[in-house]
Amino acid sequence: MSGEIIGYARESSDKQEMEGNALSKQICRLRDSGATRIFYDIAQRSNNKRDGLLKLIKYVKSRVIGSIQKIIFTRIDRLTSNIVLFSQLFEVLKQHKVKMEALDDALDMESLGGKLATNIRVIAAEFETEMLSLRVGKDLEVRRKNSKPHYITPFGYVRDCDRYQLDETPVVCTLNDRKEYTRSQLARLVVDTYFAVRSYRQTAIQLNHFFGVCRNTYSLKDKQSSNIINIGDEISSTLTKAQCRNPGLGWTAKGLQLWLRNPILAGGTPYDQRLRNKYSPVYQEDKIVWDTHNQQCLITLQEREQILTIARENRNNAWASVPSTINNIYASLLHCAQCGGALFIQTSQYRKKLDRLVSYYQCNTYNKNRLCNNKKMISDMRIEEQLIPLLCQKAEALATLEDEPDNQEEIDEPEEVAALRQQLRQLTLIPGNNPAIVQAIDSINQQINGILADIKNQDRGCLVGRENIIAAFSNPLYWQEIDADDKKQLLKGCLKSIQVNNGQIVNVVFRSV
Repeated sequence: MSGEIIGYARESSDKQEMEGNALSKQICRLRDSGATRIFYDIAQRSNNKRDGLLKLIKYVKSRVIGSIQKIIFTRIDRLTSNIVLFSQLFEVLKQHKVKMEALDDALDMESLGGKLATNIRVIAAEFETEMLSLRVGKDLEVRRKNSKPHYITPFGYVRDCDRYQLDETPVVCTLNDRKEYTRSQLARLVVDTYFAVRSYRQTAIQLNHFFGVCRNTYSLKDKQSSNIINIGDEISSTLTKAQCRNPGLGWTAKGLQLWLRNPILAGGTPYDQRLRNKYSPVYQEDKIVWDTHNQQCLITLQEREQILTIARENRNNAWASVPSTINNIYASLLHCAQCGGALFIQTSQYRKKLDRLVSYYQCNTYNKNRLCNNKKMISDMRIEEQLIPLLCQKAEALATLEDEPDNQEEIDEPEEVAALRQQLRQLTLIPGNNPAIVQAIDSINQQINGILADIKNQDRGCLVGRENIIAAFSNPLYWQEIDADDKKQLLKGCLKSIQVNNGQIVNVVFRSV
């Protein structure tokens, strides 16, 4: 069988590649085994958002069926430890008649037993990942009970014998005065600069200017060709890096904000995750253990409080006036018009002019594994701009229908009721007083009454739905006057779903109108 052979390689981190060229070695083995095009990723196996793997799937779909002979990789855990993603990948390869081959494992996807064995191995890899996460969590819990430091230390510190120590490693020397700075001295210079300029952004500018650092980002490979190695490309650790980080010291306002608020600088150790608000990274004060390394403090508690006070008072920073909560008034209502999946908030950005957070919704199927083509986000402001005029038009139409006289004396009964009435007429024509016939007539009457009662309830619900829409949206200003909770309840009472495609509302499904 002839056809193209493609490969896939993955390594967990840049550190493994830099220290042992682990990814480059994988790629060399795949090329020696006949792969002419190799896709690669540097990501944890539990991470399903991989550009290389997604480009591989896209490439397979774009090729003629039968033109690709097989995909090769070193081990099954190089692909994924998620059984759902593995099944999706396998279905794509099966549809295009592409075989799977592991260089270090006996992989049989042709037989039922082989599929079962492979699935078990993928599930075992997923279980191993979860167990590792559990062990890390337990270890952090033990470290907290014993007031031990984290494994990862902030800039200016090192971990020595389970204690935080100021890092006295020389890191930079100025050319003019030949002054050498250690990491802890440089960290203190950052703090002093912040107190002088009282702004994260200006601190970053001052430091980068002082050390002559240019914050230019450059790419070694263009976006289209990143995560792909073709037959003529030279294999090296440089090539496997899709983007190069900024050279030199390179401070940013966001990085300084995160670093200066770290309790470790003031002698405390946090044992919690920061509250997930990227505009105001706040540590939970009740989860901070203080006085864990008093003799190795970069700043005092008074200086830390001063840093927090400056941040609160500095209105030029957009995050300072960000609301603390996100009002998701469209929860469970937004659905993708292509795949039917739900749309969730993927990010929120603060708009200073509006003094509010703007949330952006995206198809969750696309966001998780790129299996849907509806990738464009839609903001809550854009949803409101499109939805409210539609609801106002609906309210106007319903109000017109309500004012029209009802000339129809009888509402057409469902076919089910008509059939039951026909049976009832036939039973009443039977002569005599048979108890079984009387019981059957009573049973049919109960069925008819039940069906008609359900229709009346539906009509009553229809009337309530109409009244809600007419009352709320006959006046467009009413929507602007109510709070977020009332908006959420109102939409849930009127709508079943809002279908979105390519950043536009394409259909609105009402509950009862």
